Amino acid sequence: MPSGPHLGLETKKIAIDRALEVFLTGATQVLSTIDPHLRPISLALSDFLSGGKRLRPLFAIAGYLGAGGEMENSHNAASSIYQAVVSLEVLQACARIHDDMMDGSD
Repeated sequence: MPSGPHLGLETKKIAIDRALEVFLTGATQVLSTIDPHLRPISLALSDFLSGGKRLRPLFAIAGYLGAGGEMENSHNAASSIYQAVVSLEVLQACARIHDDMMDGSD
C-alpha cells in the first residue's frame, strides 16, 4: 500500500479507498457465513460508502503525521493506519444511516 508523507492527497485517498474496499469485502464474507440474508445488507453498506472525498480519513492521517507519526517505516504500519482511518468512514456511515432512520428519511 502506498505510504509516506511525501505522497499527495490523491494517492492517500486511493489507499484509503482500497483499504475500505478490503474491509467491506471481508465484512461481506463474514456476514454471509453467519446468514446469507446479511449479504444484501452488507452490499448496500458498500454501495452507500462508494465515492466521497474521504475527508475524515485524510484529516486523521494529517493529524497522525502532524503529531509525529510515520507512515514510511514499514508496510504494516501504513496498512494499520489506513485500517484505522477507514473505521471513521464506517462509523460516520452508520451514524448517517441511524440519523436517517430516526428522521424517517428515504
